[in-house]
Amino acid sequence: MTAASRRALAVLRDLHRSGRLVREIRRVPALLAVLEGEELLRAGSLLAWPAPGPAADRAGPPPGPPADGPPGARPVRVALAGDVPPAAALPPLAVELARDGRLLRAAVSPPGTWAYDLADPASGVYASRPDLTLCLVDPGALDRELAVPSGPEGFRRAAADHHRLLSSLLEVHQRVGTGLLLTTTLPRPDPAAPADPSAPPVPSAPAAPSGGGADGALLGGLWREANARVLRLTSRFPRLAVVDLERHGAARPRHPGAGPFDERLLLLCARRAARLVGRRDRPRRGDDDREHH
Repeated sequence: MTAASRRALAVLRDLHRSGRLVREIRRVPALLAVLEGEELLRAGSLLAWPAPGPAADRAGPPPGPPADGPPGARPVRVALAGDVPPAAALPPLAVELARDGRLLRAAVSPPGTWAYDLADPASGVYASRPDLTLCLVDPGALDRELAVPSGPEGFRRAAADHHRLLSSLLEVHQRVGTGLLLTTTLPRPDPAAPADPSAPPVPSAPAAPSGGGADGALLGGLWREANARVLRLTSRFPRLAVVDLERHGAARPRHPGAGPFDERLLLLCARRAARLVGRRDRPRRGDDDREHH
């Protein structure tokens, strides 16, 4: 940590403790500019929960910034759905928005209820009238849903079921939702993943990343076909945006034991979300994700 980053974090903590963080959000971009890595996550925790309070409160939704923020700093309303805890998903998003002096106001669905919430027009996801719904599905849960001990054919069936579910949820969102919905492609399936997560892993010999032999090659092809179908949904649903994990070299979390989405994946999604809701760095011709929105 440099002297400049220590000073910046000290200023942010003082603004947070005194309750002035929202009113002085215009000062935040310059403070964030000298931070990196873990320092940004610490700053994000302050920005995601701008009102001082017990750290335990961070397991739930933040209260959102008050309405008396500075002129022009309209809060960006984001609904968080999926399997990622708010304490992991919201700080990087708050940082990316605050880089342009924008405030995060989040509505949070309980982790694991994303399918029910997106299917119910009366759910909190829709009631909050978000500018963007961020749907982050736990890659570990998908590994179990798309477990492949039965071989590529089992993956094919499970991926088709997942695609039908996602399509039906997007139809509801298109009809009654507000703003955009951002999700990701499927993670790379693990050929050694047991159908029962409590069962011991299946031993596997050294092989290519997608698995060994003909089954491994077929599984890799089916995975890419499944993700191509997810990406093509953007042509049916104009308010859908998809982060292509493989395109960004993030088909699997770098540290799978650390949680469903590692910091790199969460930052990738946060940056994409911030661009979608109006950051200065909008997708341009040649942008990696331009064709997926």
